[in-house]
Amino acid sequence: MKNIRESIPVLLAIAFQANQIHGFTSFNINPGLVLRPVSIKESRDVLSLASSPQSDGEKSEVPVAATENVNPVQASSQSDGEKSEVSVASTEKVNSVQPSPQSDGERSEVSAAVSDKVNSIQDDLKARYAIVQKSRDEGASFKQIIANVLAGEYDMNAVKVEVLEMIKSAPCVMFTWENSPSCKKAVEAFDLVGANVKIIRLDDPWDKGNPMRAELGKLVGRTSVPFVFIGGEYVGGYDGGTSDVAPGMVNLAFKGTLSTQLKEAGAL
Repeated sequence: MKNIRESIPVLLAIAFQANQIHGFTSFNINPGLVLRPVSIKESRDVLSLASSPQSDGEKSEVPVAATENVNPVQASSQSDGEKSEVSVASTEKVNSVQPSPQSDGERSEVSAAVSDKVNSIQDDLKARYAIVQKSRDEGASFKQIIANVLAGEYDMNAVKVEVLEMIKSAPCVMFTWENSPSCKKAVEAFDLVGANVKIIRLDDPWDKGNPMRAELGKLVGRTSVPFVFIGGEYVGGYDGGTSDVAPGMVNLAFKGTLSTQLKEAGAL
């Protein structure tokens, strides 16, 4: 084992050369170690050296020769004065970045602020866990539970009334997320047919849109965006829905009824 350890510099040179042969241009080693190309004969000699016993004289010659050939660039030695100057400079550098001491009052304020934040997070987690339990008891689907948790605590009746009013506020109403791929496709499809659509974003702001999405999910049985309403009736999303009468825009278009419904509602 000692023979192998003493031959590491030359073994690294062999590995470096092998990497060059196979087309690799980088090899992560000690940047202070300068490696020279080695011949196949030297490679064999090193491998032979690693596996065969050596006398004490041979052991002492190998690391010296390897050091001389492989690592000719050595760090310059420092005098005691230079070492002392470096040590003092390092100490001054460390001291310069040390934080200034805090008074008892400042520490008390920081501790109180951290404690208040932790308590707030704990209270929020408890409230959301209670929402999960309540949603399960009501038989909500997994996605509806997620929507309820994101919505947090809110006035359900007030939000429900607001959502119902929005649904009836135009011949065609669509609740969307701006960056949703399905919502973008739905907007493009309505633009293509020239439909007059009222777009209500549920992500601007999120704290208002999340409760609305939760109530929409309870109302139609689906939490995916977009929510498309024509003439006050839910017709599904872009490419999916909840039933044959609300299969989504794509299916309605293939059936040939999307344009008819838009015209009858006054959106086209």
